[in-house]
Amino acid sequence: MSAISSPIPSPRRGWFIICCALVFQAFTLGLYTYCFTFWILPWSLEFDANRAEIMMALMMGNIFLSLMAPFAGRALDRFPVQYVVATGIGIFALGMGVISQATAVWQIIAVYALLISLAISCSGPIAGQWLAVRWILEKRGTALGLVSIGSSIGGFLCPPLVTWLLEDYGWRAAHQIIAIGAAVLFIPFTLFFVRAPDAQVEVAANCDNPDLQPPPVAPLKAMAVFKSSQFWLIVITLVPLILSIVVFTANLAPFSADLGIAPQQASLLMSAFAMGMIGGKLGAGILTDMMDFRHVYYVLIALLIAGMAGLALTPGYPLLVVSSLLIGISAGSFITLAASIVSNLYSPASFGTVLGLLHLSNGWSAAAIPLSGMLRESLGSYTPIWLGLIAIAIMCALFMPRLKPTGR
Repeated sequence: MSAISSPIPSPRRGWFIICCALVFQAFTLGLYTYCFTFWILPWSLEFDANRAEIMMALMMGNIFLSLMAPFAGRALDRFPVQYVVATGIGIFALGMGVISQATAVWQIIAVYALLISLAISCSGPIAGQWLAVRWILEKRGTALGLVSIGSSIGGFLCPPLVTWLLEDYGWRAAHQIIAIGAAVLFIPFTLFFVRAPDAQVEVAANCDNPDLQPPPVAPLKAMAVFKSSQFWLIVITLVPLILSIVVFTANLAPFSADLGIAPQQASLLMSAFAMGMIGGKLGAGILTDMMDFRHVYYVLIALLIAGMAGLALTPGYPLLVVSSLLIGISAGSFITLAASIVSNLYSPASFGTVLGLLHLSNGWSAAAIPLSGMLRESLGSYTPIWLGLIAIAIMCALFMPRLKPTGR
């Protein structure tokens, strides 16, 4: 089934499409990634459950999200992108509505595993990166960085909105309002504005240098990717970045509560983290267009270690803001840096396959969510968790020199 071309007549309409991708990612990923932490305490009180039990929902969501990633990439290659994304947003609305009627924790876990994960697979970062790679050839790293900041924009805007809805309406009504917003606003927006180019020649119209057009290359099979040591080196080196996202975002509200910080102030910390992610995503994309991606990686790992060290000091609010910002800069680079490395080491024809398998391979990181909650309950402090993440970052960085840029 062929994709429908964009209704925007501008020869630079690819950049407009990328901006549209920012919008749908800001909504779905902003709520999924950055706002789950604010549901933990209300659900704990409602269902008399501990933190680790509640975090099982996000863990299962992330596991199923990684399992569905290869299928989402395949769907984007076969069907019009606007239909795939709109379907994802519709499923997200359905999931929010079902959660609002939950009577037990296991029901929320099931919704995150079966509905929310499918929704994010179709309307999350893979869809945004797919659009960037299809539309932009020149300055592709910048395009990947730009399209990735949608989730961070959502991370800046959604936490204050969610905490306001929680305080004024309660968590059930908050989920219902989110569901209605998805159905009424974001599905029509996606169907009207989001488009893929008809063919590679459409992309070439957006490229000032025709020499940058890639020659036809047969896509790699999934098994060939899995057998490649290069692929597993990418997985290993990105471990610290993905862990910092899942552990920090899931534990920020409980960690802040342990420090005596009010929920509204904690939401501003999440906003600072999200602002850092915007800088990390866009900065990583621009820098990978200018220099060796390995050097970019080392800078980001150094920022991550500095931020985690700040958390381990049991900080006051000002240092916590700085640490959240530093971790956000480093963690935010994950999506952009992963896509930039894949586009450098693999042909565009294999981009969707490799990126989907990369998300699948990182699915194990979801186990860190309830594990971090259990460690906090048993140790009585988050400090060993932050120090452990520092040690993991140092060990994984030792593998980066083995990845050799091709200049593709």
